[in-house]
Amino acid sequence: RLDLTDAASIAATRDYVEASFGRLDALVNNAAICFNDPTLYGKVPHTPFEQQARLTVETNYFGSLAVTEAMLPLLRRSRASPRVVNVASAAGRLRGSPA
Repeated sequence: RLDLTDAASIAATRDYVEASFGRLDALVNNAAICFNDPTLYGKVPHTPFEQQARLTVETNYFGSLAVTEAMLPLLRRSRASPRVVNVASAAGRLRGSPA
């Protein structure tokens, strides 16, 4: 289990991949959080944008960056052509940003 906001979790995941495989051929950054997702309306309490912003940016941007930086040495060991794939959706767009 990888927690993007926990440096120890990122390091443990990197160590597991290194010990198990010795390298990494592809990294898919697909984890993210989205408050008040339309599919959750009525199921979770509303959280004001100002309270959402810090955790959202720390997780979605800085967390993905930290995982990518931790995995780069393993990607460099790939015998193939290593790839980093960043997956995003409109649900992750900050209010007021261009569509």
